[in-house]
Amino acid sequence: MAESGVSLAQALEGAVAASERSRESILVEDAVERLIDEKAQQKVSERHLKDLRLRLGRLIEAFRGRTLSEIGGEELNAWLRGLGGSPRTQAGYRRHVSILWRFGAVRGWCDEAPLRILSTPRPADGAVDVFTPEEAKRLLEAAVAETLPFVCLSLFAGLRSSEIERLTWEEVHRATKVIEVRTLKGRRSVQARYVPVSPTLERWLDLCGKAAGPVIPRPHSPDYIRHRLAEVRKAAGLGGRSNAARHTYISARLAIEPDVARVAAEAGNSPTVIQSSYRRPMLRSTAEAFFALLPEADSAEVIPIRAEG
Repeated sequence: MAESGVSLAQALEGAVAASERSRESILVEDAVERLIDEKAQQKVSERHLKDLRLRLGRLIEAFRGRTLSEIGGEELNAWLRGLGGSPRTQAGYRRHVSILWRFGAVRGWCDEAPLRILSTPRPADGAVDVFTPEEAKRLLEAAVAETLPFVCLSLFAGLRSSEIERLTWEEVHRATKVIEVRTLKGRRSVQARYVPVSPTLERWLDLCGKAAGPVIPRPHSPDYIRHRLAEVRKAAGLGGRSNAARHTYISARLAIEPDVARVAAEAGNSPTVIQSSYRRPMLRSTAEAFFALLPEADSAEVIPIRAEG
């Protein structure tokens, strides 16, 4: 014990504490329920509650019937790696697991030791994931009439799935060529940012846009848009790249409009975050090829497209 710098008394104290946590610990499914109940009482956003239910629901599927104190960091790491998806998606799961474990730690159900060895996944080459113009074309070709608006708003405006989910067609201002993206801050304050409607997006909205009503048909399941976009990516052979459309738009926009602060404001992020997590250096010619992807027909179920030239 002395060689490791830990006295016998300290080791015994740690063992007793661990034993007490084991006795006091509760099942992972009960801990998740308690966490979500508390967050609801704190009046957090419905989006946050929905994310907790979705991501921690996957955790319950893997560890149902086990207590928090029984689950170690290596098991959690293996589970995270087995989820697949993009590095950003896995990081979201890691963040929610950390919320749960810290919630449990302050109640004596577990300790935070497993969190210290959780790894945050990164792309193999460290680069932000973007679609090539050819991949973006395949994505558009894989969309059907119902999903085409979602694909276009994510690909040519960089909107998040949660933003498209809340968006109405009245907030897509065709006359002034901006999209008003409204965000609830706190309990009452609503803020808005304005995303430009590019000539490319305008042509696609001529094809699939509407004059009024919600962009997403209502009522719908909590993860309707994520599932539908995942279907399109799978059909295009681009499965698992859930954030690439937004990254592609931001990277292409910056290749043409180099004002990072302006593009960051449009995207709803800080310039620092845009540079570190959303932007991949892109040639102007590649960005122009991306924005040259235009619809060819106005009534087909699967939309043929053409590159302008």
